[in-house]
Amino acid sequence: MNSTVNEKLLSASAGGDVETILTAIKEGADVNAPDIASPYRYTPLILASRAGFTGAATALISAKADINLPDSNGFTPLIAASWFGKIDTVSALLDSGAKIDDMNLDGNSALMEAAIMGHEDVVSMLIKAGASIGKINRTGHSAYDLAKTKEIKELINNKMNLIDHICFAVARLIRKSI
Repeated sequence: MNSTVNEKLLSASAGGDVETILTAIKEGADVNAPDIASPYRYTPLILASRAGFTGAATALISAKADINLPDSNGFTPLIAASWFGKIDTVSALLDSGAKIDDMNLDGNSALMEAAIMGHEDVVSMLIKAGASIGKINRTGHSAYDLAKTKEIKELINNKMNLIDHICFAVARLIRKSI
């Protein structure tokens, strides 16, 4: 594959330039080719998603970009968009079938990353879309534990069931004993 056309696609994706994205694809760019110059190996879809360029993300998805392909840290397009609080892009990714509970290398899901960053609107959307609030990351923390604001903690707490409460209590006990 021509690396110049892939670089053109990556640049257009990072800038939200849908016309150039479509041109690069017609010229043979690989919609899943990562940025090999970056240690994070962002794909075009991750670049568009983290910047909130929903039109660019949609164009890439239409061109068969892998909606769940992660970067070198395990951030999928949905996790990246959630971390940056790009609610319209989060919505488009969910509507296109992104896996809502995938986890990055730290064991954080999109819900956890949105909670960490304080993006209440994204947290609410992810919960309504069925994100698992019972997941625990590699350090034994849940989205509730990681939530930046009391409003996010309340959103999560209101959706917790008895099993979630028990799992969280056990995780807290384990963290304290380590």
